[in-house]
Amino acid sequence: MYEGMNSMKSGYGGFGSTKISRPVLNCEDPHWAIDLRQHLSGQTEVDLVNFDFATHDSVCQEMARQFSMELRLDPRPLLRIVRFRRVLN
Repeated sequence: MYEGMNSMKSGYGGFGSTKISRPVLNCEDPHWAIDLRQHLSGQTEVDLVNFDFATHDSVCQEMARQFSMELRLDPRPLLRIVRFRRVLN
């Protein structure tokens, strides 16, 4: 389902919209937190897959605060996806 999880993915926007590319990181990768910090320090929005709330939530909450990002958990729990998005003022 997620080919090239540690590379760029293309978002589908539908008719008349633009494609959005953002990094997708796999939380099962041992270096996911290091890679996430690098992307967030550049204010890049990131998607995480294989997110485990019990294991990854505290790290993600702290990074979201540190880099002024909003953390959005996908409402479909079986997908295990969380998204870091810039806070819009």
